[in-house]
Amino acid sequence: MPPAEWVTLRRSELSESVGSMSLAALQAAVRLLDLGLRQDSESPISERVAEGLASTLSADRVDLVIGGAGWKAEWSWPKTTRSAATDWPIHVFSDALDRGAATAMAPGGNRPALLVSALDSSLLPNRLLVASRSRGAFQRSELELLAALAPTAAAVV
Repeated sequence: MPPAEWVTLRRSELSESVGSMSLAALQAAVRLLDLGLRQDSESPISERVAEGLASTLSADRVDLVIGGAGWKAEWSWPKTTRSAATDWPIHVFSDALDRGAATAMAPGGNRPALLVSALDSSLLPNRLLVASRSRGAFQRSELELLAALAPTAAAVV
């Protein structure tokens, strides 16, 4: 099933981006910054940020996926092995990178519901955040939240 809609990521000045964020997105962005900048933690930054994103988006899993010939997860939260039945929609991943945008996909077959967002290509080129959950489709508000948080996530991981 192709994605229903795309949300373009904001690539403007920080003050303009912050001014246009919803209160929920702004609170989540501050939380991600705090997780990324926390010095007193023994867990890696990527793990803290991924867990924070999963909690914020009510996702079962968050992966940072590297695009290209091998499409693989650079890191994942939780660190459990992904089911072999998971079928990543590579064409959607490619479109997200090309558009610099985010989209949602309803669950289908053995694949869970997905939120897919390109990350800032100047900070993390050819990288996507992929959130998934098995208990139902993501809502438009969750898609917009991931699109709003993607620049913050790229800055701290």
